[in-house]
Order: sequence, then C-alpha cells, then structure tokens
Amino acid sequence: MTSLQTRLLQQERQRSRVNMGELTLLLHGGEENYKSVKEMEDIVSSDPILRRDDIHFLSFQEEYKASLQRAKQSVELFRELKLEWGSKRASNFWNAADTNLTQIGLNLSMFTHAVYGQGNDQQREKWWPLAKSFQILGCYAQTELGHGTFVRGMETRAEYDQTTEEFILTSPNLTSMKWWPGSSELFWLLILLIDVVSNDFA
Repeated sequence: MTSLQTRLLQQERQRSRVNMGELTLLLHGGEENYKSVKEMEDIVSSDPILRRDDIHFLSFQEEYKASLQRAKQSVELFRELKLEWGSKRASNFWNAADTNLTQIGLNLSMFTHAVYGQGNDQQREKWWPLAKSFQILGCYAQTELGHGTFVRGMETRAEYDQTTEEFILTSPNLTSMKWWPGSSELFWLLILLIDVVSNDFA
C-alpha cells in the first residue's frame, strides 16, 4: 500500500508546471554537459567494483577493503578514459565515482588542489605532474582539535632556525593536535597548515 506521504508527493509533482527536461539541462549547464554526466554515470554504474551494490551490508573491515578497491579502479578508469585534469568530463567522472566513498577523496579534493592552487611556480613544476598522474598521493592536515576551518586560529607552529636552515615544528598544547587528516595512513605526503612564528625567515 502506498503511504500518505508518497501519495501527497506524487500529487504535488503532477501539479507542477516545471518542464523537468529543461530544468535538468539548466542544472547541468546545458545539453552537452548533461550527456557527459550521463556517460560517466553509465560507465560507473556498469562497473561491478564502483557501483557499490552491497555497501550497506559490509562490515567496517570489508568496507575499508572495498574502498581501496574502488580507489584503485577509479584511477585505472580515469587513465583508460584519457581524461584531462580540470575538464568537465573529468569532474563528471569523479562525481559519478563518488570519491567521498573512496580512500583518495581527500587527495582529489584537497591535496591536489592545494598543490596546484597554493604552490609557487617551482613547487608546481616539481609536484603537479606527479600529483595529476597519481604517481604521488597526499593528505591534507588543517583541522586541529581546537580549530576547524578557522585558519587564523591554527596553533601548530613552524619556527625557522637560521643556523640549520630548517623549520622546527611544534604542537604546543592539546588543542593544537592535528585532527582528522583523512586517510593519512595511506599517503606518504602531507600538506600541513601551520602558523609560521619566526621573523627571521624571509
């Protein structure tokens, strides 16, 4: 038997004068991009690893292993499809693959964007080709136990030592502890948001 809520929702939809086809194209930025979205959704939904049919019936250990498999498969498909970083097709692919549910989601959403968007020319020249080809994977450590996205409140410090020409990193108290760096156990590189406190560094 159909619930009252479902019947009421169906009635409201039938009363709507909105052209759903036109609305769909508007939300997707036009027909060309909508076709790309559907193409990527079809590719992902037809892949037995990426479509996650059993995601709600897995133990934590099983889901962790499956997430690693999805990450590997999504990278292989990205290469197979010869997608270009920054393109609409690439963005539509990652959205369809739902990388928030893979172990490379933070690498894609934070690490690579920080390398390209916040690195200087020398850093981008070295690290960006490696990052976009998945030769390196990295995580992103911003959130502290006492601070979330409040960057000016970061307490983890980097003091420049002129004698050794090195940065000395310190977490001076409990609230400065980096918290929730996301899949950090898998990655060997880290972008670390800190407060540089030395006036000697130029």
